[in-house]
Amino acid sequence: MAKKQAKSPRKRSWPNVYSRKDRSGQVGYIVDLGLSNGKPELHSFKTKNEADNFSEFKRVVRQNQGVVALALPHEVEVDAARTSAILKPQG
Repeated sequence: MAKKQAKSPRKRSWPNVYSRKDRSGQVGYIVDLGLSNGKPELHSFKTKNEADNFSEFKRVVRQNQGVVALALPHEVEVDAARTSAILKPQG
């Protein structure tokens, strides 16, 4: 008899995307980015496609800008963009 080969654990890529059923029975999708500033950062989407697109976007941001950039609050990113636009004419 042939031995069954043990399944290797599936390596999950960051961020985690999983489905969740709400009280009404609707299925939604959660993108779990882990902890940001000591708090869990979760984003919910109605479709798997939206969740996958968002997670791919965050993967690319993390790859391009590093983990530190993901920890910045959105308000800081907006302020930095505005400041950059104001200072651009000054070189």
